[in-house]
Amino acid sequence: MKIESYPLNLYKTQADQKKLRSACVEFETIFISKLLEGLRKTIDKSGFIDAGQGEEIFTDMLYDEYAKAIAQNGSLGLAEMMYKDILHKTKLHYK
Repeated sequence: MKIESYPLNLYKTQADQKKLRSACVEFETIFISKLLEGLRKTIDKSGFIDAGQGEEIFTDMLYDEYAKAIAQNGSLGLAEMMYKDILHKTKLHYK
């Protein structure tokens, strides 16, 4: 099913475009965080030192910060791609 129209052109002002870019970066952050979480599960723990729940919480927080840094850096490019695509599609319908 293809959506042919959008209810409003929400991205006319600079402030609205800034909000859109921020939302795209947040989405990319969550995506990268889930990706890193999946990758982390593939690492075998030796069991030599069991650090417990504290280490698990710290590692989760660390990987969330990695995800934020990667998304804000723009090295993956997903947020920028989404931002440009959404702007382009809304401008096509409101010219």
